[in-house]
Amino acid sequence: MRKNKNKHKNDRTKTLHKKRLQNFQKGRRYVSYMEQLDSTLQKELRQKGIIRITSIRTDGKCKYIQYMTNWAKHPVGDFFLNYDVCPIEKTKKGYYKQDSFIEIWGVGNGWTILVDSDWI
Repeated sequence: MRKNKNKHKNDRTKTLHKKRLQNFQKGRRYVSYMEQLDSTLQKELRQKGIIRITSIRTDGKCKYIQYMTNWAKHPVGDFFLNYDVCPIEKTKKGYYKQDSFIEIWGVGNGWTILVDSDWI
């Protein structure tokens, strides 16, 4: 069951990424597109607590999708799920780093959890 959930999550993310890939090929570095999704998908994501989706290009071929959630509020901070197309060290399960107000946990399969507790 858990494997199927992860597969669905990864498939959904890959589908979202493919739809927006042309923006990166045009040289855009940062694309926010929750409002550009069809209403059914928007509703599904909002029911799961996703309030914003952003694609970011980190270098030539590597990009990641960031899901901003409403799962936590201050004083905990903003809670993000990130999917890296090119899995890197920080996406490995068990990875942890704290840098000032930012905490990153690697959860495996290209996924990280990021908590930004900066009050700004």
